[in-house]
Amino acid sequence: TEKDVIKPKRDFFPLGADLVNGKIDKIEAENNRVLLENGTVLGYDILIIATGCKVHPEETEGMKEELWYKNVFDFYTIEGAVALGNFFKYWQGGNLVINIVEMPIKCPVAPLEFAFLADWYFTERGIRDKVDITYVTPLDGAFTKPMASEKLGGFLAKKNIKLVTDFSIGSVDNETKEIVSWE
Repeated sequence: TEKDVIKPKRDFFPLGADLVNGKIDKIEAENNRVLLENGTVLGYDILIIATGCKVHPEETEGMKEELWYKNVFDFYTIEGAVALGNFFKYWQGGNLVINIVEMPIKCPVAPLEFAFLADWYFTERGIRDKVDITYVTPLDGAFTKPMASEKLGGFLAKKNIKLVTDFSIGSVDNETKEIVSWE
């Protein structure tokens, strides 16, 4: 549910840290100042800009068409996670493809965690033998670092999760429900 995945941001900041939430109008590097759109001026000794990654499924042809949140999901958004959770409640098995679409990966370990949690979840529901899980990545292995990739690739195999590497998605065909490779 939505309340399962939303946590107050304040819980993640250490005591004594001030959280200022606002849009930046201008950075005055020569004066070590950030000017916010609301008129607030923030001085700094060191400025770290961490914009993060955003999910843009609309950039992949066919991704956000009629199958979106019916058979095609993301799990990085509240809407996607809730829709996927509702879908899995009633799903009786078939082919589950976990496909890393965007690079850089928002959180490199999250798709692997999802694959392993899916294995556990379907085992708990007693339908793991009815679910074929395939982990698809544009990388040359299961993870971004070679040693971890080797270990995690072996663990995928142990869990009977197929690994498909060097695959970059080009489009989603909503009629055939196929993912088309892009070279």
